[in-house]
Amino acid sequence: MKMPRMNDQSPHRTTVAGKTAAWLGVCLWASLTAGAATTAPATTAPAGPKPAIVVSAGLDEDKKPALKADITLDGKPLKNAHVHFYIKRTFGNLSSWQDASSNTVKGTDETDETGHAEVAFPANLPGDTDGMLQVIVRIIDPEKYGGIEGQAKVSGALPLVVEKEPAFPRALWAPHAPRWLIGSIVILLGGVWGAFVFTVYQVIRIHKGE
Repeated sequence: MKMPRMNDQSPHRTTVAGKTAAWLGVCLWASLTAGAATTAPATTAPAGPKPAIVVSAGLDEDKKPALKADITLDGKPLKNAHVHFYIKRTFGNLSSWQDASSNTVKGTDETDETGHAEVAFPANLPGDTDGMLQVIVRIIDPEKYGGIEGQAKVSGALPLVVEKEPAFPRALWAPHAPRWLIGSIVILLGGVWGAFVFTVYQVIRIHKGE
């Protein structure tokens, strides 16, 4: 009696073949859609002149110290522009401070018809060793000019006083050793080298005596 002939393809082989065909189909579909896709054009910033910002310090109408900014666009004053004054510090930019009357200054202003903006000068704020402050003026509005800034060093701050470190005393833990220690080492080394020279001298005399 003959046994029925079994099919050569097992269920496991059928499953593997199906998965392979599906994977090839997905790859083919991805390549076709990628070729048909179109890239959206990149947006660019509006072309044209950019505002110029001149930063300075001086006196306002009330004869009080002030930080000033004069903004022009294509040679003409840029009016009604909202700007922010910053003072550069070691770990960031200072956006508000106190004036000479202890009033809090937010550091914001709007340019007038002449493109001029100003805020009160910070009081009792240390600058560098020459009393200079690094002032940054940044345009906030109009949005198309937002982020454009100008900066300059202005005088009028408190000079930074750098305290000198006290000199180290002569000690074992200090850079300069105590004088008695230096003298002891010199005497010991001098004695060793003196004994060596005396020994060599005696050897030379004995050699000549022979």
